Amino acid sequence: MIGSLKEILKYFQNFRSVELSQDSLIYFLKNLSPISLIIIPFALPSIFFSANPHFIFDLSENAFLAKYFPRILEHIFSPISTGALIVLFSKTINGEKWTYTQCIVSGIVFWPKLFIATIIVEILIIIGFFLLIIPGVILIALLGFYDFFIVLEENGMILSLKNSAAFAKNYVMEIIGSFLIVSAPILWVHFIIHGPLSAICYGSEITSIFSDAFLSILDILILVMFFRFYCLIKLEKHNKANSADAKSRAAD
Repeated sequence: MIGSLKEILKYFQNFRSVELSQDSLIYFLKNLSPISLIIIPFALPSIFFSANPHFIFDLSENAFLAKYFPRILEHIFSPISTGALIVLFSKTINGEKWTYTQCIVSGIVFWPKLFIATIIVEILIIIGFFLLIIPGVILIALLGFYDFFIVLEENGMILSLKNSAAFAKNYVMEIIGSFLIVSAPILWVHFIIHGPLSAICYGSEITSIFSDAFLSILDILILVMFFRFYCLIKLEKHNKANSADAKSRAAD
């Protein structure tokens, strides 16, 4: 078993998955303050209503709505924070100045496209998981860049999905490797802590708040990971294009 695990890690290492995962974590920690500044205001409403569904609903009459209302809020607000984070990532990686207002306004501007495209992607991934798990995982890798194409390259919704798939098609295994390496430790820690916390805080909303916060961190780490891949693939495509131009000029 240990030997197999070492072989898998070595396989992922060859595809730079471990290196990119480490780089994503370092970038996340280095920029934790501005990331938190953007995420927290948009995450708080869903976390609050998840922990306090009785605040606006009569649970005896609206149990279903009370259960899913936090998820609805999350789907409404998350495209704004995603757009804002992508602008933040782009500015910081290029060493440009950024402001909180600039990031949030960008998130709001791109909200309609991000909102609809996100729903389309989630439906496609769910269908992929229903068919078999593997198609769902592959779709996560192929469609993981649509939001970058919307925000940074101002693509339309459908074009962003097409460009994301074409962009990622030669890097699927590396993306899946990094996705698993980033996700597994977070989910493992969540699993280890969640059980004892549920027993200690039985009947309390602390467990729900903990889960929402943990999964929010995971979502951000995955977004950072995809951004690092976006930068890497862009750079490689740029270098290949320059190399092809140089060979063409030399031939002439």
